[in-house]
Amino acid sequence: MVEYNISKSKPDDEESTRLPYDLTVDEAQENLDFLRSQAESWLSVLFNVYSAANQMSRGMIGDVIAAWLTVAGEIVSDYYQFA
Repeated sequence: MVEYNISKSKPDDEESTRLPYDLTVDEAQENLDFLRSQAESWLSVLFNVYSAANQMSRGMIGDVIAAWLTVAGEIVSDYYQFA
């Protein structure tokens, strides 16, 4: 969901190849704004799940965390004071 909206939020030169039910750039950006507002809660849950999962099962959870960190941007960097 996060990665799809990120990919659709970038203008595409091949507008004619877009499927009729595909998102517009503006719709994808609106979705990202909403997802960004939810990122802190999702990251909290995902880090708890990650820490409770056994080591062999953490790969997919880590991928989801990485996607949410991408959309979280400033929220996370302000909270954790990353550069």
